[in-house]
Amino acid sequence: MNVLQLKDEVIEPTLRHLDLKSVSAVYLLLGTMAQASQLGTTVKTTNDALSPYGIPLEDAVYIITSYLPAHPALLKRFNHLITGTDHDCIRWDEYTPESIREQLICNFEFSTAVARLIYHRAETKLPNVDNIPGLARYWYKHFPTQMGKTSEWVRNYNRYVLGEI
Repeated sequence: MNVLQLKDEVIEPTLRHLDLKSVSAVYLLLGTMAQASQLGTTVKTTNDALSPYGIPLEDAVYIITSYLPAHPALLKRFNHLITGTDHDCIRWDEYTPESIREQLICNFEFSTAVARLIYHRAETKLPNVDNIPGLARYWYKHFPTQMGKTSEWVRNYNRYVLGEI
């Protein structure tokens, strides 16, 4: 997958829409995807994690059904991004575990938003974008699937993200 197109056409617009965009967040998500799926070469990773980010279904369900309702402004922006409407509540018929699974696999904006929200719930400052080992440690501490070690994350980041730019 072309890293610049992914960054420019999917990740940055999605994070802008959620009002959660920063350069560090963009590159943390690219690194997460590099680690989980070699930058989007698979949609189901090890341990049944889904999407090119490697998101466990139970974590996505938690984000949608528990985390977002506790953050109404984020919920409204998420719903607008995904459905094009300004609902400020969960439409339970639209967010079943089965539909969330399907969206994680088929919808890059959805999976990008959920991945960003997983990091956002940590409520700790993101490392500087130039601190690649710091981004790796942040991933390891806050993302639910620690598939690999931080040294592997750094290697994949350098190979798939920096090697493509």
